[in-house]
Amino acid sequence: MINVYSQSDHPLGRILSNFARTPFVIGSKRFESVEAFWYWYMTDADSLRFLYGANAKRAGKMLTKVREHPSRELLKMVYYAKLQYNPNIKTLLLNSGDEEFEHYYMNGGVRVNADRWLWTAELWAEIREELRNETKCSS
Repeated sequence: MINVYSQSDHPLGRILSNFARTPFVIGSKRFESVEAFWYWYMTDADSLRFLYGANAKRAGKMLTKVREHPSRELLKMVYYAKLQYNPNIKTLLLNSGDEEFEHYYMNGGVRVNADRWLWTAELWAEIREELRNETKCSS
């Protein structure tokens, strides 16, 4: 199992986390992390684009939301942009075997349910499958 979480025991889980500093570009805007994109999208605050990790979350939560969180489809597009601008992550993802993705937090050695955010693990599983299918078709 690969826990998609910033403090995951698995290196791929850490780098797939929205907190990870994995710069990418969407349209003409650069973002340092998916977390930065998440809060920028909800607040339109350009200052958030340059943040990552807990700093992006903390700064974003302090701002007024102008819209709800991005859709699953938009986030999938963002994840693909993350892979495009960080090809090493794409390679790790493609070589990750058949391990399932999951999402939970650890608090003092205790596993904390994060099913509300399980979509992130599901999206990475979908993307891995799509990439593998593309690779098979182009071979």
